[in-house]
Amino acid sequence: MIPVVATVRLRVRRRHGGVLRLWLPLPIVIVWLLLLPFVIVLLPVFVIACLAVGLRPVRTLAAFWAVLSAMTGFELLLEHREASIRIHLS
Repeated sequence: MIPVVATVRLRVRRRHGGVLRLWLPLPIVIVWLLLLPFVIVLLPVFVIACLAVGLRPVRTLAAFWAVLSAMTGFELLLEHREASIRIHLS
């Protein structure tokens, strides 16, 4: 299943010694629903481009879907002396 929620955690050290912590659950489902009309409109262009390059459109879409499905559990952690960002897809 494709990821439906991205959890973003932000931690920033302030100059006066305090730490700002922010936790945001972001629903990716809304992004998928907003992108759906563009995907439907651009699907014929994708099929023509695949055929022009010599790729099988159905297999290419299946591979793309497999990559999206495999992103569940993906975690990105960026750290710096003063800040850190953690993004987790579930």
